Amino acid sequence: MKEYVIFAFLSVALFTLVKIALPKGKINSAATFVISAAMFLCLLKPVFALFSSDKTENVFGKSREFSEATEVTNYLGRKTEEYYEKAYCEVLKRDNLICEKVNVEICDNKIKKIEIYLSNLVIAENNEHININVIADYVADLIGEEREIVSVYG
Repeated sequence: MKEYVIFAFLSVALFTLVKIALPKGKINSAATFVISAAMFLCLLKPVFALFSSDKTENVFGKSREFSEATEVTNYLGRKTEEYYEKAYCEVLKRDNLICEKVNVEICDNKIKKIEIYLSNLVIAENNEHININVIADYVADLIGEEREIVSVYG
Protein backbone atom coordinates (compact mmCIF):
# COMPACT_ATOMS: atom_id res chain seq x y z
CA MET A 1 0.00 0.00 0.00
CA LYS A 2 2.82 2.37 0.91
CA GLU A 3 4.53 1.88 -2.46
CA TYR A 4 1.27 2.48 -4.29
CA VAL A 5 0.66 5.78 -2.48
CA ILE A 6 4.25 6.92 -3.15
CA PHE A 7 3.85 6.02 -6.82
CA ALA A 8 0.59 7.98 -7.07
CA PHE A 9 2.15 11.02 -5.40
CA LEU A 10 5.20 10.94 -7.70
CA SER A 11 2.96 10.58 -10.77
CA VAL A 12 0.97 13.67 -9.81
CA ALA A 13 4.20 15.59 -9.10
CA LEU A 14 5.63 14.59 -12.51
CA PHE A 15 2.40 15.61 -14.21
CA THR A 16 2.54 19.01 -12.50
CA LEU A 17 6.20 19.58 -13.45
CA VAL A 18 5.54 18.72 -17.10
CA LYS A 19 2.56 21.10 -17.19
CA ILE A 20 4.71 23.90 -15.77
CA ALA A 21 7.79 23.23 -17.94
CA LEU A 22 6.13 22.90 -21.35
CA PRO A 23 5.10 25.99 -23.27
CA LYS A 24 1.43 26.61 -23.99
CA GLY A 25 0.14 25.28 -27.27
CA LYS A 26 -0.26 22.01 -29.12
CA ILE A 27 2.80 20.38 -27.49
CA ASN A 28 1.44 21.13 -24.05
CA SER A 29 -1.97 19.66 -24.79
CA ALA A 30 -0.45 16.55 -26.46
CA ALA A 31 1.97 15.99 -23.56
CA THR A 32 -0.86 16.52 -21.07
CA PHE A 33 -2.96 13.90 -22.85
CA VAL A 34 -0.14 11.33 -23.00
CA ILE A 35 0.89 11.80 -19.35
CA SER A 36 -2.75 11.76 -18.20
CA ALA A 37 -3.43 8.51 -20.07
CA ALA A 38 -0.26 6.86 -18.69
CA MET A 39 -1.03 8.04 -15.15
CA PHE A 40 -4.63 6.80 -15.45
CA LEU A 41 -3.46 3.34 -16.56
CA CYS A 42 -0.87 3.18 -13.80
CA LEU A 43 -3.39 4.16 -11.16
CA LEU A 44 -5.72 1.41 -12.41
CA LYS A 45 -3.02 -1.25 -11.89
CA PRO A 46 -4.53 -2.42 -8.56
CA VAL A 47 -7.89 -3.00 -10.26
CA PHE A 48 -6.23 -5.10 -12.97
CA ALA A 49 -4.30 -7.05 -10.33
CA LEU A 50 -7.56 -8.08 -8.65
CA PHE A 51 -8.56 -9.96 -11.79
CA SER A 52 -5.16 -11.54 -12.48
CA SER A 53 -4.74 -15.32 -12.20
CA ASP A 54 -1.66 -15.13 -9.95
CA LYS A 55 -2.97 -15.88 -6.46
CA THR A 56 0.34 -15.43 -4.62
CA GLU A 57 0.72 -11.79 -5.59
CA ASN A 58 -1.97 -9.21 -5.10
CA VAL A 59 -2.23 -5.47 -5.32
CA PHE A 60 -0.20 -4.43 -2.31
CA GLY A 61 2.75 -6.82 -2.47
CA LYS A 62 1.39 -9.87 -0.68
CA SER A 63 3.88 -12.06 -2.53
CA ARG A 64 6.69 -10.43 -0.57
CA GLU A 65 4.84 -11.06 2.69
CA PHE A 66 4.25 -14.65 1.56
CA SER A 67 7.96 -15.10 0.92
CA GLU A 68 8.82 -13.57 4.31
CA ALA A 69 6.40 -15.98 6.00
CA THR A 70 8.01 -18.87 4.14
CA GLU A 71 11.46 -17.73 5.28
CA VAL A 72 10.26 -17.61 8.90
CA THR A 73 8.72 -21.07 8.60
CA ASN A 74 11.94 -22.46 7.09
CA TYR A 75 14.01 -20.85 9.84
CA LEU A 76 11.79 -22.34 12.55
CA GLY A 77 11.97 -25.73 10.85
CA ARG A 78 15.78 -25.62 10.79
CA LYS A 79 15.93 -24.62 14.46
CA THR A 80 13.51 -27.42 15.39
CA GLU A 81 15.64 -29.94 13.48
CA GLU A 82 18.78 -28.70 15.27
CA TYR A 83 17.02 -29.02 18.64
CA TYR A 84 15.97 -32.63 17.97
CA GLU A 85 19.43 -33.53 16.66
CA LYS A 86 21.07 -32.29 19.87
CA ALA A 87 18.43 -33.92 22.07
CA TYR A 88 18.80 -37.31 20.36
CA CYS A 89 22.60 -37.12 20.69
CA GLU A 90 22.25 -36.49 24.43
CA VAL A 91 19.79 -39.36 24.92
CA LEU A 92 22.06 -41.77 23.07
CA LYS A 93 25.15 -40.51 24.90
CA ARG A 94 23.49 -41.34 28.24
CA ASP A 95 23.24 -44.94 27.01
CA ASN A 96 26.91 -45.03 25.90
CA LEU A 97 26.10 -44.72 22.19
CA ILE A 98 28.25 -41.98 20.68
CA CYS A 99 26.84 -40.22 17.62
CA GLU A 100 29.02 -38.86 14.88
CA LYS A 101 26.03 -37.15 13.33
CA VAL A 102 22.25 -37.07 13.61
CA ASN A 103 20.07 -35.79 10.76
CA VAL A 104 16.43 -35.00 11.39
CA GLU A 105 14.02 -34.09 8.58
CA ILE A 106 10.85 -32.25 9.54
CA CYS A 107 7.99 -31.62 7.15
CA ASP A 108 4.66 -30.06 8.13
CA ASN A 109 5.76 -29.95 11.78
CA LYS A 110 6.23 -33.73 11.87
CA ILE A 111 9.42 -35.72 11.97
CA LYS A 112 9.65 -37.57 8.66
CA LYS A 113 13.11 -39.13 8.90
CA ILE A 114 15.87 -39.61 11.46
CA GLU A 115 19.33 -40.73 10.38
CA ILE A 116 21.75 -41.63 13.17
CA TYR A 117 25.43 -42.27 12.49
CA LEU A 118 26.97 -44.10 15.45
CA SER A 119 30.73 -44.05 15.92
CA ASN A 120 31.07 -46.81 18.51
CA LEU A 121 28.86 -49.42 16.88
CA VAL A 122 30.68 -52.75 17.00
CA ILE A 123 28.91 -55.89 15.85
CA ALA A 124 30.72 -59.13 15.45
CA GLU A 125 30.18 -60.48 11.96
CA ASN A 126 29.64 -64.02 13.20
CA ASN A 127 26.86 -62.94 15.60
CA GLU A 128 23.65 -63.73 13.76
CA HIS A 129 21.27 -62.48 16.49
CA ILE A 130 22.41 -58.85 16.49
CA ASN A 131 22.40 -56.87 13.28
CA ILE A 132 21.78 -53.26 12.29
CA ASN A 133 17.99 -53.76 12.34
CA VAL A 134 18.07 -54.91 15.97
CA ILE A 135 20.16 -51.88 16.88
CA ALA A 136 17.84 -49.59 14.93
CA ASP A 137 14.88 -51.02 16.89
CA TYR A 138 16.77 -50.42 20.14
CA VAL A 139 17.70 -46.84 19.19
CA ALA A 140 14.15 -46.03 18.06
CA ASP A 141 12.83 -47.32 21.39
CA LEU A 142 15.50 -45.36 23.23
CA ILE A 143 14.67 -42.02 21.59
CA GLY A 144 10.92 -42.68 21.63
CA GLU A 145 10.26 -42.59 17.91
CA GLU A 146 8.66 -45.00 15.46
CA ARG A 147 11.01 -47.53 13.91
CA GLU A 148 9.89 -46.69 10.35
CA ILE A 149 11.44 -43.22 10.45
CA VAL A 150 14.71 -44.21 12.19
CA SER A 151 17.78 -45.28 10.19
CA VAL A 152 20.98 -46.25 12.00
CA TYR A 153 24.38 -46.37 10.36
CA GLY A 154 27.59 -47.48 11.97
